[in-house]
Amino acid sequence: MLPNNAIIQSTAVDLLQAVVSRGDVDGIADGIEAIVIGKLYLCVHWRRLDLQNKLLHLLHSLISALTSHAHDPTAWQVHRHDGSGPTSASGYDNEPETRQYSVNSLLIHVLVDGIAVRSNRPVLQHWLDFILMAVPQFQPALQAVVNPLNDCLCRQLSLSLKDIRITSSQAQDFSQDFFLSVTDAEMIMLLNGLERMILLSLAYTAELNSTEEESVPQDRAGTENSGLLGYVSNVFGSESTQQISDETLTARSPAYRSLDEGIRVLYSIWAMLPWTKPSTWTSRDDSLSLIYSRTRVRCRRVLEHLFRVKAVEVFESVVDCWSRNSGPDVSPDSAFELVDVLVASAQNAVHMICESISCRISGVNERSRKQAINPHLTEGVLFKFLEHYLRRLEGPIAIQVWGRFLQLVKDIVSSTRDFKIHNFAALR
Repeated sequence: MLPNNAIIQSTAVDLLQAVVSRGDVDGIADGIEAIVIGKLYLCVHWRRLDLQNKLLHLLHSLISALTSHAHDPTAWQVHRHDGSGPTSASGYDNEPETRQYSVNSLLIHVLVDGIAVRSNRPVLQHWLDFILMAVPQFQPALQAVVNPLNDCLCRQLSLSLKDIRITSSQAQDFSQDFFLSVTDAEMIMLLNGLERMILLSLAYTAELNSTEEESVPQDRAGTENSGLLGYVSNVFGSESTQQISDETLTARSPAYRSLDEGIRVLYSIWAMLPWTKPSTWTSRDDSLSLIYSRTRVRCRRVLEHLFRVKAVEVFESVVDCWSRNSGPDVSPDSAFELVDVLVASAQNAVHMICESISCRISGVNERSRKQAINPHLTEGVLFKFLEHYLRRLEGPIAIQVWGRFLQLVKDIVSSTRDFKIHNFAALR
């Protein structure tokens, strides 16, 4: 595009931003929003990076205007559908009809492409700032974009992790230059986004039944009342965590699937990025050590935050990942190191394992337990994990937790008349 055209378009966006900020867009905001989203789509795929930040600011203001009108019963007033005249002197009905904000069909695609397209990485921070500001602020209007964005962030983290591992595994014979497009800042930005999307998905859970889809939304009032800022700060602290209802989360809900998928990616990062100092230090190791250490530290904080919100679900997902992930790239002690980080003491860890085993053997319902039960995790895997965990404990600590395990064995033996496979796993 010619420089003059770029200046004209930038000026036009600034003028629209001023008009929308004044609120003079009643009746035409939908059309402007569709045009802005289409323009963003073209900018992403045409590699136009200069206008994207301004367009995102404008889109944020448009969504704010549309959602505020949707919540205001006097903002949108329409004539009677039967053709009769208005009943009030002002020319409108006394009981105006209200319209609800609906997500543009192209918005999800644009947001996903803005994060996933590799040529758009220089402005990734602007896209994540928009997502982390707009989606929590305009709830539940933008809840439909949470799960697709969660899937997108998981894919991008997996691809970035793969790139890092490929670069790390290359021979250090200095026969060719090493190229790595992933930076530690990029990994941290993606981890920040994944953490917030998981928390938002947990805030609005919905269980799909065979006859109907039940959803239990909770109102999430965003603390951000202003427009987009250049940097989003203090959005991942404990004070910003949504108070999530334990009664609505089940294994079939989209929120649990988002949580489980996120934990799988986080576990892979934790297990594959422990930095070991090489025998011969090179300049490549300077960059890789920084990426490894900073990414793993941020991953740990995300896991700790999610564990404080959903302790049992996160713990069971970690055990499930331990049973599935094995290979030369995964440290065999990663899961146990992560349990030591997340759980305060060995007594609490053994208690959580025993409770998970007990609920599967006794067939406790998720709603009565008020916790989601991992459908891929069996009592056999839990017994195996418990066996390996007890082997790692020191003698005095093992004696302290032995009483809880004996109580589990007594409960299993007293509750079953016939010999079952879990009886052998418990007695072994």
